[in-house]
Amino acid sequence: MTGFSLGTRRPQLAAAALEAVAFQIEDVLAAIEQAVGQVRVLMTDGGLTHSDRLMRLQADLSGRVVARSGEHDLSALGAADAAGLTAGLWTLGELERRPRPADTYEPELGEAERRARKRAWHKAVRRALPAQERSAG
Repeated sequence: MTGFSLGTRRPQLAAAALEAVAFQIEDVLAAIEQAVGQVRVLMTDGGLTHSDRLMRLQADLSGRVVARSGEHDLSALGAADAAGLTAGLWTLGELERRPRPADTYEPELGEAERRARKRAWHKAVRRALPAQERSAG
């Protein structure tokens, strides 16, 4: 992390950590989009997604809708669904028609601000790299 001073406190560190997570996810999404095309909605689940602040930040930094699953443990649910499917308790069609509750976050940050923040993020990442990696990139 960069840009801290002696006046930096825990809330600023926590906010910077959440921003780093969101920017790293955005970098992965950019690579995915280069490989397979546009990602219109980011569907999320898991521990960090319980943070409304992170979900809002992710929507703003990515410019996409973020849909957070209403299910708390999708890994366990997926295993149970697969087992039930294998045992013949339900069909794939039944699973596909099951409602999927989600909280959604719409991007509110303007495009110019989004681009400026991404540029600042990539600049900070480059500064954090060892000199030989900076010159190779």
